[in-house]
Amino acid sequence: MFPVGYKGTYFSAVKLGYSGVATFIKDDVKVTHQSGFGIEKFDNEGRVIVTHHKDFSLLNVYFPNGKMSEDRLDYKLDFYKQLFIFTEQLRKAQSNIIICGDYNTAHHPIDLANPKQNEKVSGFLPIEREELDTIVARGYADVFREFNKEAAQYT
Repeated sequence: MFPVGYKGTYFSAVKLGYSGVATFIKDDVKVTHQSGFGIEKFDNEGRVIVTHHKDFSLLNVYFPNGKMSEDRLDYKLDFYKQLFIFTEQLRKAQSNIIICGDYNTAHHPIDLANPKQNEKVSGFLPIEREELDTIVARGYADVFREFNKEAAQYT
């Protein structure tokens, strides 16, 4: 059931209880949506919903966690690469892209309570943070940090 005045779409993992995302939209807004981004190994985990609005496309994303194993870290890094190949293709049709969700990676020391203790933990590894650098280099922005530069403030 959706909140009053909203319609929505959700995308669940094939493996029940594993992961999933949902997007709620005002009843009177006309949108199209797609579940996933066309790569089965990622789409099976229910990690991405794209809604196409009149003036923008919204990606609601639950990025993988890499803490479980080296294989999952590799999976996470591949997810980042493949998702942003997809977004670059999407940008050709719609230049206004909003990506929200749980990135499962802190970008800068200000984004963690204990950055020094987490330097060797997935979620703050240099290789993961480099992926976020690449995203910013493509012209995307962390809107929260654009407006809030305070420590101990997190999204």
